[in-house]
Amino acid sequence: MLDAALDAAAAEVISRGWNGLRVRAIAEQIGVSRQTLYTAFSDKHGISRALVMRHNERFLAGVEQAIGAHRELRAQLVAAVRFTLDTAADDPLFRAVLAAESSEEFLPLITSGGAPIVVAARERLGAVFLALHPQLRRAELEVAAETVTRLTLSHILLPLHPTECVADQIAELATRFLTQPPTPPEHAALAHQRNPTVHSE
Repeated sequence: MLDAALDAAAAEVISRGWNGLRVRAIAEQIGVSRQTLYTAFSDKHGISRALVMRHNERFLAGVEQAIGAHRELRAQLVAAVRFTLDTAADDPLFRAVLAAESSEEFLPLITSGGAPIVVAARERLGAVFLALHPQLRRAELEVAAETVTRLTLSHILLPLHPTECVADQIAELATRFLTQPPTPPEHAALAHQRNPTVHSE
């Protein structure tokens, strides 16, 4: 029932926009009562949140496939970013999310309220890269996965440069971070002594 409800909700949003999303229409399409939908999703915002999270899972599955088509770390990162940017640009639901009329409800789900999306991407992609590159450090992989996700989302929201350029830049940053030698503890302590954190009274 949940998948059928989200399929119907996606079709409503794509064809009618966020303002045209009606709980009654979804209930009628899948043959349940409105109360059943409210019990499952709480409210209209709950439907939009579930819709975005399901879409994110499908995106991540596509990203995994894009990564798996390459062997080198940098090429995998480029493929992951390019897949995300290219798919988002052509995806009708993403276009509906970014539409002006949806800004108050949908847009925060990938911006100010986008923590679940970032966390899901960090955990899933971190695990994928760790399985492919077991020599890399788990902590650094999680930082890189989160940073790549945040940067890619920012370019979806504000595309200033060609996709291939953005993918190369993000991949270069992440690759340098992941492949640099770890900083020895004594060097890190010395650097802290030279640049102590300033605390205000």
